[in-house]
Amino acid sequence: MAVLKITYSSAAAITCTLTSLADAASRESSVIPNTSDLFDDVIVRVKTKGQAGGTDRVYVWVYAAVGDTIYTDGATGSDAAFTTANILNCVGLGSIRMNGANDVVAIFTGIADLFGGRMPEKWGLIFENQSGAALSATAGDHDIDYQGITYTSS
Repeated sequence: MAVLKITYSSAAAITCTLTSLADAASRESSVIPNTSDLFDDVIVRVKTKGQAGGTDRVYVWVYAAVGDTIYTDGATGSDAAFTTANILNCVGLGSIRMNGANDVVAIFTGIADLFGGRMPEKWGLIFENQSGAALSATAGDHDIDYQGITYTSS
């Protein structure tokens, strides 16, 4: 009987400048290629901080491409502002409940499940701030990373 072995990569940073992201604004991360690591899935961790009055949610979306640079909903693959109204076909990863000016940490799993059980060749995140306030203006208050997961039979 085969035994499923799960291995985890080291954490890797996701580049996305959330500093001072205004309420009702969105920002996309730089693209993360999965062309050489070929992870079966990933775990995403987001540490962020809001400002007083920001107690609603920041929504996290996944954009993707297959073999090229035509990304979902016109994402560019770069750490850049994103037009919130253009989030039409990205896949919803989840949301982060903000807690005013306090740190919050959210862990997301199952990106592969969002794409039929397979990780996209290229993927990235879009953060839509609907918290009710801008995010913290201090760069060190925001940290986004991922850890690759590989499944093998032994």
